[in-house]
Amino acid sequence: MQTVVNEANPIMAPHWKLTVEDYHHMAEVGIFHEDDRVELIEIEVYTMPEPGLGHYADCRTVTKGQLFPALFPDANVDVAELLS
Repeated sequence: MQTVVNEANPIMAPHWKLTVEDYHHMAEVGIFHEDDRVELIEIEVYTMPEPGLGHYADCRTVTKGQLFPALFPDANVDVAELLS
């Protein structure tokens, strides 16, 4: 695990570049819990918001408007409704 200090913004707290093994180990020792909404993205851990209407709308826009038309131009695809 490598400590990173942002010299361009010294007020920003140091953070760590993680490997997948580091991330899994943190879950194993109880730093992350089963219900925690965290993801390892590009070597950094992010807290993810609960899915809501904005998340649903973004997913639908990307899926219907960009992803599936690029992969399957003749398909008619939609995203499942948000569960409440």
